[in-house]
Amino acid sequence: MPLAAGKRLSDLTSQDRDRVVQEVQAEAQASGWHQLNNRQKARLYRHWEEVHHLNHAAVKDGVMKGFDAAQHIPPSGEAAIHIALQKALEASSIPYVRSKERRPEWRREVDFVLGFTAHFLTHIAELESAPSWQTGLQQALLYKSLYYQATGIQVLPTLILFGDATRHRWDQICTVCVDQRVLLLPYELSIDGEPAPADIIGLLQTSEELSLF
Repeated sequence: MPLAAGKRLSDLTSQDRDRVVQEVQAEAQASGWHQLNNRQKARLYRHWEEVHHLNHAAVKDGVMKGFDAAQHIPPSGEAAIHIALQKALEASSIPYVRSKERRPEWRREVDFVLGFTAHFLTHIAELESAPSWQTGLQQALLYKSLYYQATGIQVLPTLILFGDATRHRWDQICTVCVDQRVLLLPYELSIDGEPAPADIIGLLQTSEELSLF
């Protein structure tokens, strides 16, 4: 599945990059960004990507990543969820856990890598909100492929979803992930208002026989 077309921030001149960052963050602030739900934020992301001809990673990681920090606002939304999940993973029996990992062959940071050592990874995991699940799926598949090209080691691409989804959408996501051989794990995910089954936290707290490793 190819990544959506769009430029990276590094493709822009410094003047254009500063302009885009200022415009997007000003619109985010005017929209009441921190009161929006995940679906509303996803719509704004798509709007900014189309208007400025940027890919999703450029807007999410390049433009909006520093938005909270610039306003001295504590992490919320995906940032807060990422921190909580990172703590749970690090406290688990998984031998090797790294967050926001960046390697020479990768074009951007990967949300989580799991494995036995830094040189023997088993899972490459992307944390994504349910409305933008396709982006997380594409990224997990891409970095699994790049890791194999660089090391010859096959890892399991993993999609960790949070937020809200309908039963119909969840069934669709499950079908696609099975077809693409992607491990799908919910984390604080609601399906039609009910907690999703097999939450990753429950799996991390089971016995060693049932753990991911």
